Amino acid sequence: MSFLIGTLAGGLTASAIYYGFSRTFETRTNGLSKDLHVLSTELLKPPVPGPIPASARIHRSPFRDLVQQRWNQEIEMGSSTEEGLVLSPVTV
Repeated sequence: MSFLIGTLAGGLTASAIYYGFSRTFETRTNGLSKDLHVLSTELLKPPVPGPIPASARIHRSPFRDLVQQRWNQEIEMGSSTEEGLVLSPVTV
């Protein structure tokens, strides 16, 4: 009698383990299939436009350029007349 109960208990345990693993595999397979579908549809959509490059976003101020040019001219004239003062031109 105990042989029959042990066999049934072992079969039931093995069936439960098999069912658990099969459900896990099925769930993961379905999830991966859905993810693969989402990724493949993303490939068909046009890409999202990126931001404007940083070089295009730089705003040049005419007043700033004028001040920089005058400063550089004064430095060039001043450095040729005064030997002790060393100033370098501004470049941006």
